[in-house]
Amino acid sequence: MQNFEKIFEQAEKKRSSSQFNEAIALYLKAKSICGRDKDAGLSCLLALGDCYRMVGAYDKAKKSYEHAHKITVSISEKGLAADSLVGLGRTLRGMGRHKQALRIFANGQRIYEMSKDKEGLAFLLWAKAGAYRIEGDLKKAIQTFKQAISRFTAMKEASGIGYCLCGLGGASRVLGSTDDSYRYYSKANEIFRGLK
Repeated sequence: MQNFEKIFEQAEKKRSSSQFNEAIALYLKAKSICGRDKDAGLSCLLALGDCYRMVGAYDKAKKSYEHAHKITVSISEKGLAADSLVGLGRTLRGMGRHKQALRIFANGQRIYEMSKDKEGLAFLLWAKAGAYRIEGDLKKAIQTFKQAISRFTAMKEASGIGYCLCGLGGASRVLGSTDDSYRYYSKANEIFRGLK
């Protein structure tokens, strides 16, 4: 397993520096040598799903998240089951399948709420709000972005707050509320400038 860990760590470094194609190659290599270790395979599948989604390979991302979800259910790993659903929902959102994404997010939300995973729930609400915004349900988008901001604020998670403010800025702009849009984007800009 030592070789797996070394390759997986290299893949993580590539992913964190947005070198997604290089990360994919390393995750695939790590996955090929992890054998029957479900935890290692699951880590690779979730990471592959993220990377495939980031490069627009949505079908591959979808398959990775679905496979990961089957494993999480088989080993009763609720937290990672919800994580795989969020990845799948974000992938479906990227594919333009917003209604499906919202159903998937609802399933993930139930798991996060039952397990009291505050961080996971805040992130899911942000993703769900984005699906509402893209679908054109701007009132639900704004409501859900505000729910996510409330949770990110309680955790003092500045980047999450900033991303939600950007979502609120976009939804407000489309609604024609340019003053609100400007205010939200300005607040987001302040937050992102403060992150170092």
